[in-house]
Amino acid sequence: MSLGGQFTVSPDTRDAADELRSRILSACGQEHARRLAVGTFHSLALAQLRRASRTRPPRLLSEGERLAVLRRCWKQHAPNIPFDDVVQAIDASKARLTPVPFADPQIEAAFNGYQELMESEGAIDFADLLLLSVRRMARGDMPPLPIRWLLVDEAQDMDEVQMEWILLHGRAGAEVTLVGDDDQSLYAFRNALGYDGLRRVAVALSATETRWSQ
Repeated sequence: MSLGGQFTVSPDTRDAADELRSRILSACGQEHARRLAVGTFHSLALAQLRRASRTRPPRLLSEGERLAVLRRCWKQHAPNIPFDDVVQAIDASKARLTPVPFADPQIEAAFNGYQELMESEGAIDFADLLLLSVRRMARGDMPPLPIRWLLVDEAQDMDEVQMEWILLHGRAGAEVTLVGDDDQSLYAFRNALGYDGLRRVAVALSATETRWSQ
């Protein structure tokens, strides 16, 4: 097996990325390492923004920093709601292309406070990073990654924003392959699209569906 162009793989975690990179290079040969980019959606989007930006991109919050800022906003705006419920609601909202009003005004106030704090500090979180990448590509002021193939592992767990990132690359000419198993979907609480997402990408890109049975 050989790689004749830039090949990008997007698994769901850094550990999975390392494992996939090792397996692909074992099959293709180490001489193709420079043509292979393996990373999560967020790491690829960050590289994409850095590649396209003439100015320094916003500072990316670590997970610890993100939770610390969220906790400050929770204490100020929604102390009567369990912290984990507030975080889950905000994470679910950020997984959508079009914001949906929060059911509880306290959570909405915590969300607005969180976004304002990040903006005042010139920072963004991982969800906003990917959304920024999608919006800039959609506006045409940042090109998709210059890749020939895009392989997305655990694709049943993609959300709306991740799906749009994939579609923008597919429409730009990348050959997209999604690998997923709806029975293993773990992130429905974060608006993971499951099998419906796989089908939506297949229809949008006129893809062929292949099924494997154990």
